[in-house]
Amino acid sequence: MFKRNGFQTVLMPEHCDIAVFTGGADVNPALYGELVVPGTNFSPRRDAQDMAFWRRLPTACMKIGICRGSQLLNVLNGGRLWQDADNHGCYKGHYVKDLLTGANRQVSSTHHQQCRPAEGAEIVAVAHLSQRKFAENVMWNREQSPNDQSSYGTDYEVLWYKDTRTLCFQGHPEYAVPADCEPYFFELIKRYF
Repeated sequence: MFKRNGFQTVLMPEHCDIAVFTGGADVNPALYGELVVPGTNFSPRRDAQDMAFWRRLPTACMKIGICRGSQLLNVLNGGRLWQDADNHGCYKGHYVKDLLTGANRQVSSTHHQQCRPAEGAEIVAVAHLSQRKFAENVMWNREQSPNDQSSYGTDYEVLWYKDTRTLCFQGHPEYAVPADCEPYFFELIKRYF
């Protein structure tokens, strides 16, 4: 058994109080009803494995997604994705604003896909880094909409789906840089668990 920050690892999904979905390849756009745009690279096998794991989890289990995992969990909760967005390959970190506390927290980001939340999602933290975003039949460019604070102009970094107990965290708390990312991640788990 592996223990860290008061949590213990178990082997069977049916025994989980908290399940973590990790990073990896893009999420297949077919899962949210879109066609693939150039630059999207997914693994049907990985999607199938993660969805099978999701189905085996107890209803009361808290589900946590990191990076790709957050995007998949967003889709499994009815959300969609921007298939390609720029300015998020910043391993050393960028700031997000926690909407509950008002605090700016530094997190990492290495993925070019981003969540487009479903109705009912609590928006926990946001950024405004992207200059362009693509999805099927949708292209957004900040240069053409410099003051856009709509859902297109917002980068959703952390989401909470209360009904399914799902926390979507775009960053990588397992990276050593930035130092604030891991503590923020565990604060969010304690906030919602």
